[in-house]
Amino acid sequence: MDRGEQLLHASSAGGVLVMPEEEREALLGRIRAFLASRPETARGEFTLPMLTGVMRVRRL
Repeated sequence: MDRGEQLLHASSAGGVLVMPEEEREALLGRIRAFLASRPETARGEFTLPMLTGVMRVRRL
């Protein structure tokens, strides 16, 4: 993914979607600045490893 795709991904998270607009824009600005500051993400595409946790519950 590239920085733009990462910002779209971050902005679609449930907690971000319900933030007040000013707070959301501030968060996305911090993410944008972080991505621009890292050599791994500053230029072009990069790999973003994802970890998914699953919890299984059995009703009694």
